[in-house]
Amino acid sequence: MKIKELQKTVNIAWSPAQQQQILLAAGTAAQQFDSNVNSTLELYSPNFSDATYDLELRASVSSQYKFQKLIWSPVGPHPSGLIVGGCEAGQINIYSADKLLAGKEDPLLKRQDKHTGAVSGLDFNPFQNNLLASCASESEILIWDLNNPETSMSPGAKTQPLEDVKNVAWNRQVQHILASVFSTRCVIWDLRKSQQIIKLSDSQSRVRWHAIEWHPEAATQVWLASEDDQAPVVQLWDLRYATAPAKTYQIHERGVLGMSWCLQDNDLMVSCGKDNRIYCWNPNTKIPEGEILSEVATTASWYSDVQFCPRNPALIASASLEGAVSIYSLHGGTHHLVQTANKIADSFPGMDQFSQEPIPQQATQVVYHDLAHAPKWMKRPCGVAFGFGGKLVSFNGTSKTVKVQQLTTESALVERANALERSLVDANYLDYCRQRADETPDQHGRYIWYFIKANFELNPKEEMLNLLGYNKDDIDSKFNKYIKETDGNSHSDVDTLTTRISTLTHTQDNKFDVNAIDSQNHNDFAAPPRPQFKIPSGDHSDSLIAEAILTGNVDAAVELCLEAQRIPEALIIASTAGIETLTRTQTRYLLQQKNELSQVISALVSRDWLDFVNRCTVDSWKEALVAALKHSERKVVDICERLGDRLLSECASSAEFTRNAMLCYICAGSIDKLVTAWYQLKRLEQQNPGYKPNTAELQDLAEMVMLMCKSLEQQGISVDLAGRFAGFLTEYGGLLASQGALTAALQYITTLGGGAASESDVLQSLRERINNAVNLDYSQPAAVAAAPLSYQQQRNRGSFSQPQPSVAMPYGQPPNQYAQPSWPTQVPPLQTAYPGAQLPPPQIFNPQPVKPEPLAQPPRPLSNASSSGGPPQAGGASSSGGSGLSGRSKYVLDPSVAAPTSSYGLPYNPVPAPVPSAVPFGSGGVSGPVPQPVSVPPNNSKEFVCECDKGFINFTARIDY
Repeated sequence: MKIKELQKTVNIAWSPAQQQQILLAAGTAAQQFDSNVNSTLELYSPNFSDATYDLELRASVSSQYKFQKLIWSPVGPHPSGLIVGGCEAGQINIYSADKLLAGKEDPLLKRQDKHTGAVSGLDFNPFQNNLLASCASESEILIWDLNNPETSMSPGAKTQPLEDVKNVAWNRQVQHILASVFSTRCVIWDLRKSQQIIKLSDSQSRVRWHAIEWHPEAATQVWLASEDDQAPVVQLWDLRYATAPAKTYQIHERGVLGMSWCLQDNDLMVSCGKDNRIYCWNPNTKIPEGEILSEVATTASWYSDVQFCPRNPALIASASLEGAVSIYSLHGGTHHLVQTANKIADSFPGMDQFSQEPIPQQATQVVYHDLAHAPKWMKRPCGVAFGFGGKLVSFNGTSKTVKVQQLTTESALVERANALERSLVDANYLDYCRQRADETPDQHGRYIWYFIKANFELNPKEEMLNLLGYNKDDIDSKFNKYIKETDGNSHSDVDTLTTRISTLTHTQDNKFDVNAIDSQNHNDFAAPPRPQFKIPSGDHSDSLIAEAILTGNVDAAVELCLEAQRIPEALIIASTAGIETLTRTQTRYLLQQKNELSQVISALVSRDWLDFVNRCTVDSWKEALVAALKHSERKVVDICERLGDRLLSECASSAEFTRNAMLCYICAGSIDKLVTAWYQLKRLEQQNPGYKPNTAELQDLAEMVMLMCKSLEQQGISVDLAGRFAGFLTEYGGLLASQGALTAALQYITTLGGGAASESDVLQSLRERINNAVNLDYSQPAAVAAAPLSYQQQRNRGSFSQPQPSVAMPYGQPPNQYAQPSWPTQVPPLQTAYPGAQLPPPQIFNPQPVKPEPLAQPPRPLSNASSSGGPPQAGGASSSGGSGLSGRSKYVLDPSVAAPTSSYGLPYNPVPAPVPSAVPFGSGGVSGPVPQPVSVPPNNSKEFVCECDKGFINFTARIDY
């Protein structure tokens, strides 16, 4: 595409490649018909920021003679090189480009006129820039030393017959070889021998050679172009086989006038001819007829010369003897029309503006074609790039191979990741945690690893309490001296009631054995005789309290005790009136107390440890964490997590409290918040809010996260992939992948990711890229591994406010030593012989354990207090007959006597009722009709009320059929 233009008849030369600024020298051509034109030498700058065709004139000097040939030397002793012009009368003018640009001194350094005719060719030696070859008529060829331009030398004797020398050219590989071209022959000179060594001629065709170009790399090859219209060919000659041309291409339809070989790309040659075309073609092609890469321009006139720009090979300058110099770009593009109306408006005042721009009429349409292939200067001679998975891809221009290497810059990271992977495969969790704790230099890091290790112990909470400084043995020995020993024969009322209830039996005629109850009461409540006492009477406070108790006004008795500040008596009396009265009394008393101890007692009584953690000071975090681990079972996760949140939010600028918050999150099993606290700790330690952890720190976090996930997996708890945890997993997986540890990265993402459905787009994309890199067809992992676990508790650890669903433990399986306790769930109704009938849900009751009964007694009902918890018997027969009821829980107590928790603070975990006998009702396995009660209630049960002779409690029992 044409980008610049000069409307003058001149010969041109580009500035050398060493010069930073690209300039174009233009000398008035001697070949023009107008003899009155003043001769000048001008320097132009192609200002590419200007969208117009105009060239910017930088310098100008007048000349006595017109120029037949122009050349610009490489930079040497002269900063901007020398400009040499061969003139029409045989003179050679030598100009200083630096002085010409400065414009202060005469740039003409020397003029020689030893040639007898017009100077037709000039060329500088590429190895010795001070050597200049020139040619003219009558076979004159001279060699000039510009360091001493007074003298010249001839390469040898003049060739015969004498004729005009069209051009000369130095060899590009051998510095003492010079070629001169005539119309019908080409003579090769060896300056060391000062004689011609070979003469090329083509007697088979009517060629008239005009232009010559040496091969840039092959020293014995030279291209010659013919200007004859009958033989417009370009020929490649090899001096080793000089009898005939090696290649002959007809690129143009008429004679070739100019030719230039691109030094940056040997596969590019431009030529111009009498067919008004400028072609860019491949001189090294294997195609017999030649390969035209681009038709640079098709114009309306001849171009006598064409040259590649040495500094920017994408630029081509061509000169026409009809008064035009054009600069083209091989990169192509879109030409913008230049508006000239504004330029001439000042010269033509009152000029009528065209309402529409006229369409230019051209005799010959100008056509531009881009290159078919990218030139070599646009290609990388060598290159290197990183690929996914730590791959380093490289290539160079000398070899056609592409090298792919595995590059590992973080070898320590890969070794630690592999060691972690081996430990996870071998399940050496305790040893790995202990080893990491021993290798950690700071105390906080050791605490972290010991707390993670505690999750794999048989009793994780006891181990955590031990790490917090509350060793069980030390605590027991500390407080045992305050506990007074009690008489072994005395029993509490609750223990007595439990024993009496557990001995209730069912006779064959479906009636209670009341005599057995009376006998048991007599044995249980027998005690040594006690001294007599007098019941208080009168107006004294003791008398009023005693009267209220005796008359059944328990609430009044409690109020009288409170008014008399007799708190112990009030609590004892309230305990006999029911849980509501007792709770109200305890709360009233605790609200009156203003000391710190009362807050602790209030939490113990109300069992609201979450409120306890919310209201205590953050300085007491360790004591609050101990209380959560010791007393809370159902909400231990939420309480520990809430405690960590308070430490993280209320003491955001304290690194110490941030470390303590991490311990709370480990106890809670909240991985997401553990990762968040870890990042916040690193920013506090570095005192940089935008700090990004290094690879070693990320590996430390990965090890903590992986071990925490394994501990939760052993407890049957799923991991919630959200928030900062997902971001860390993406960052760490990408880090491992960048080091080539693709299998380890895929293993971590697959193990911790929780499936593609719960992953973010970034993490899912990373998983797919790694999978494609290792060419594995992975399957989505299960949410929780179920191999060694007795049950799976599907609960998301990591959210303080989410509900916590639970799954009932299958009956008959051994308990899991790592699992959290299972909370009561709705027991499915048992199938009975009555269609559509369902049993009501059982009520909670938590009696104390009783002594084992002799085997001779009738079978006892299953309850949580009983030590038997095995699966139901396989046989259908039972000791109580063929009713199939021997394996069922016979008694479900009224909710008014249900205890919320056991004496040790553990929640009641009801065991589901075993499945009925293998012999169903109505089957052939039972002979005779099934005995039915006289009246069957809608829920297939019979209720009765039993009054205990001690008189302090009533209960309702229900017998299920």
